[in-house]
Amino acid sequence: MRVWYCFFQLIFLFFIPNFIVAQNPISLPTEYKQQPFDILHYDATIDLTKGMEKKISGVCKIKFLWTQHPNGKKFYFHLRGLNVDSVLYNSKRIPFSLEKENNIDYTYYSLANLEGDVNDTAIATIYYSGIATNEGGKAPFGGVFLIDSVLFVNGVGFNNEYVSATQHWLPCYDHPSDKATFRFTFIHPIGFQIASNGRVEQSGLIGDSARFIVFSSQYPIATYLMTFAMGKFKKSTLDTWNLPSNIVNVVYYLPEDEEAVNFAFKNYYKYFYSLQNRFGRYPFEKIGYVVVPFENGAMEHQTMITFPRNYVQTLYANRDTNNIMALHELSHQWFGNSVSPLDFRDAWFNESFATYSEAIYQEMMFGQDAYLRDLLRKKNYYLGYVAKNEGLLPLYGYSRKPPSSNYPSTIYVKGAVVVGMLRYHLGDELFFDLIRNYLDYFAYQSRSTNDFLNFTTAYTMQHLFWFFQQWIFQPGYPMLEFRVTQYVHSPKRSSALINIRQVQPQSYGSYSNIPIELNFQLSNNRNFDTVVTLMSNEQSFWFDTLPPFVSFNTNLGRKVVSLFSSNIYTSVEEYPENDLVVYFSKEEERVVLKLDNDCNNVFLTLTDIFGRTFSVNELINSNGTIAFDVSEYPNGLYILSLKCENRIVQTKFLKY
Repeated sequence: MRVWYCFFQLIFLFFIPNFIVAQNPISLPTEYKQQPFDILHYDATIDLTKGMEKKISGVCKIKFLWTQHPNGKKFYFHLRGLNVDSVLYNSKRIPFSLEKENNIDYTYYSLANLEGDVNDTAIATIYYSGIATNEGGKAPFGGVFLIDSVLFVNGVGFNNEYVSATQHWLPCYDHPSDKATFRFTFIHPIGFQIASNGRVEQSGLIGDSARFIVFSSQYPIATYLMTFAMGKFKKSTLDTWNLPSNIVNVVYYLPEDEEAVNFAFKNYYKYFYSLQNRFGRYPFEKIGYVVVPFENGAMEHQTMITFPRNYVQTLYANRDTNNIMALHELSHQWFGNSVSPLDFRDAWFNESFATYSEAIYQEMMFGQDAYLRDLLRKKNYYLGYVAKNEGLLPLYGYSRKPPSSNYPSTIYVKGAVVVGMLRYHLGDELFFDLIRNYLDYFAYQSRSTNDFLNFTTAYTMQHLFWFFQQWIFQPGYPMLEFRVTQYVHSPKRSSALINIRQVQPQSYGSYSNIPIELNFQLSNNRNFDTVVTLMSNEQSFWFDTLPPFVSFNTNLGRKVVSLFSSNIYTSVEEYPENDLVVYFSKEEERVVLKLDNDCNNVFLTLTDIFGRTFSVNELINSNGTIAFDVSEYPNGLYILSLKCENRIVQTKFLKY
């Protein structure tokens, strides 16, 4: 007995206390975990005087609040490819540990055994130095680059496992869930300009060979949106932008690009006002661009967008003033920068709405037809290329393994069409009120997809989980089979039966409440377009009176653009006019028919669209009409054959 008692005492002493003061696991790129600290402010001094050798040295003070008692807790920061020289905690030098996740390339530093109490403010000061790096690989995007004597950074990587790449140049808690204000002091060689986030607070000389410049902002920023660029830039405010006077506007560019830059950004004010008109006031103090010699794309850093020089030159060479990339990146100031993702599973929100904003601009400038054409191009590109090359990915929680990435094309183009469908479902007034209020309510915060779902449901007072489930959380898309039968009654009148059936594999998911645009091509280059809603796996729609149509199509983007593929099978039947009048009474669950001439000895048969024959057991004659009960019949279209005396008449009715 004594042995067992000692054994349980050891269990208590060595294991139970670990549960009581368990260490806080760090948030992963795609897995947010609540931390016992809240970052308040970054104050960094960064020496770039040897930047043309990619050498960086600096000191970063991270001010944070203990939201839980620090006993047994850790404070984390990231730094990649650079050396941590020393760390102070509240001015006292302390040890630090390099840690690593087992399953992914995710390294970070931890500070343990820290003094303090709940609601205490603390400062971790990190001294660091080294040669800056980027994510590497065949086409690196995130990290630090030196190209043609321009040193610049991008805040995310497309193919790395850690996603946020600010850790390549700044010690920080490099996760989007914890936003903070900042003050960056850059020391740089004379003759170079620095572009960075926020407003310029001050600048000046340091001796004969260096200068300093200070950038700061009162608006919290996610670390992946921090940036700087150093080059022999010119700087322009582009007065033709006509932006509000309280917003700084600036473009940095190399002197040889001046004419191309002035051309590429000449209509920029139109982008600004079209977005502000739809999504609410611009959320920051500055709009900035830095044009760099980088061919892999742009990056929406908060108030200082990194922009590719080759795109500017292409616009100029083609005399194309439609700078959609500039519009896309600007829209991120609302979607992603003001309201940021809680973790990178929520990146679809940023990219879907930014890509959708391209269609919004087309609508504001050129009307609804241009808006629908833009969404139609995106839908066709997704179905014809993206889905085939990336595979079927959900917008939320997608795989990041090749051929996917941290930012697959799916979340751009499929996401834009899905946002358009949400607008169609809610209607313009409710949709834009919802988005403006969401952006305003959660401004300068990090929020999850579930936050967006819950806010959308509460604000609209509609149950919308079904929409998020089938369009955002599940992969795939509807594949629809259309069977169209045209019944020609005369040269001027026909009817049509449209049977729509979902035929996608089970792994694609099942869908409901799909807006389906039907396009009937009439003679003389006329057309008739309408929208029906597919509520189930199979549904039929009956159009009783139409001009005869020469062809049928669907989803041409004349009234709505929906995400589905289609196969269409058509047939035509001659169906002359007759003198039999028939209608279905839903309230009484009966069919009533009337002939112009008296008819005795009536015999009726019903046939459904699948060829099944139903007998009619009981007829009721009253006031020259014949009625019969159909309450036991399934909903659908029926062919009614009536034999009266020596003639047979056929017609149709739809039970619904």
